Amino acid sequence: MDNFYLWIILAVAVVLLVLMWRKASKTSKEHYRRQEELKQQLIHQAELKRDFEELTREKIENTPDDKLLEGAAACVQFHLERHIDMEERFEQLPLPCKYIYTLEYLTEDTKDGLYEFFKKNGEPLTGLASQAALEVFKSERLSEIIKTEYDMSDDNNEEVSVDPDEILRLDGEFAEAIKEIDVSGLSAEYIREHCDDFLSFKD
Repeated sequence: MDNFYLWIILAVAVVLLVLMWRKASKTSKEHYRRQEELKQQLIHQAELKRDFEELTREKIENTPDDKLLEGAAACVQFHLERHIDMEERFEQLPLPCKYIYTLEYLTEDTKDGLYEFFKKNGEPLTGLASQAALEVFKSERLSEIIKTEYDMSDDNNEEVSVDPDEILRLDGEFAEAIKEIDVSGLSAEYIREHCDDFLSFKD
């Protein structure tokens, strides 16, 4: 009988060890995945700084459309980081630079829904997003969807309240509307049309 209980204890111990090993392995893999993501982000940021810290007319013309939005926005970011008061300096930038900078955040932060953009960001980006979409993407529908959610997310707007069902509906409309837009192509075209604005600001 003693051997019977001993075997049960050993079996339970083995099961616990296996469970603990699987949990540790999972934790280790998750840690490794996060480390890899951080590493890739740092590499990407270094490449952006190398390629877009300063824009030239030639670089704007020759950069592929699918890289120009992020590159131009990164150039603006690098410029802002050289100033103590980034918000004050942002307000002094030419409007096209503000629009492109805003749209880079908009396209990146709406992968899980438009409302995520408003949760992750504040003024002046949230207030610029609707007009930026209208000016660059030429889409009244997209602009109106963004404006509606902006009003709902604005704590100072007492006429509109947050409605989860309405947000879900608008997020769906936004996802459908932006699929119909050539984000890279239209952004690149706009940047090239306003090339001088991206070359004009200096420290």
